[in-house]
Amino acid sequence: MKVTIAILWLLAMLIIPFTSCSNNTATNYPSTIAITKTVPITLNQTLSPTQKVTSQYLAYISANVTIAEKEMCNTAVAVPPSSSDSVYWILEISVKNSNYSQPVQADYQQMFKGWVITSNNKIYYPELCGSIKDTGINLKMDETSKFIMHFIMPRTMVIGSAQICYQGQQPYSYGTLSGGALVSAYDWANKKVISSTSVAPTPLVEKYYIFGVMGDRNLSLKTIKSWDGTGNNVLEFSVTQPSVINYSYTATSSITSNFDWGLQGGNSGNYAKLGSTFWDRTMSPERQSGNYTFGSIELGDVGTFKLKITAIGCHWYIKLGTE
Repeated sequence: MKVTIAILWLLAMLIIPFTSCSNNTATNYPSTIAITKTVPITLNQTLSPTQKVTSQYLAYISANVTIAEKEMCNTAVAVPPSSSDSVYWILEISVKNSNYSQPVQADYQQMFKGWVITSNNKIYYPELCGSIKDTGINLKMDETSKFIMHFIMPRTMVIGSAQICYQGQQPYSYGTLSGGALVSAYDWANKKVISSTSVAPTPLVEKYYIFGVMGDRNLSLKTIKSWDGTGNNVLEFSVTQPSVINYSYTATSSITSNFDWGLQGGNSGNYAKLGSTFWDRTMSPERQSGNYTFGSIELGDVGTFKLKITAIGCHWYIKLGTE
């Protein structure tokens, strides 16, 4: 009997420590379920746009897009792009310089150099519109601001397939595009959509210059039409009274840059007839100001005209004014 009691007592002493140790382990250390909560996000999980931009790019960029069939830009009425296959994209862009040591810039006078839209390995450059007062931004690190640009884009372009890109510094920064509301017309000067019931505004009155061998003149005229571009084009227009064309251009290529024009049309025959060889502008004087070259064409005739633009490696801007 005494032997049996002794054996039972020994067994009890052996079991109690192991049970106590097991309980302490469960109490003091996290379970394997708790540990799995710290596993990193897997590749097939989606990050929010904020997380993605912050981790990859040195500038946070986002833009709301308004798509317009027509645009009023220094013109009396809203006009469509020169190609029926294109539409205007107006981008309201928000930018924060998160980690670039140099300022993030967007400058109208530099044709918003460094800002593009990318899609399917193609690059689309902004179009100049408005006036020199649309100066853009100059952001030091941690500064935030907004500005607006417009592009001429293929009608078939889908916003989800495109990105806004800042290429002013290395490495490039990409941003997201949103919105995409389609409107019939957009007023660039007032930065607003033109409703179908809007009354046609009064033509914009601007300063025009006439350069001549006998001296230069300045006039205040109504701008009835304007264009801008980067390559060859033929612009057609009609006037019913004496008018003036002002043009300017600046180089976009360090390899080669050239701008030239020819004119035909009018009722009196002072210029080449429509359908014939374009009248040469060789003797027309030009002026320089900064990176821009300026010129003028004084139309001493009325009727329908065609202005042929031959351009490479430059961005040009043309406006037509009358009294």
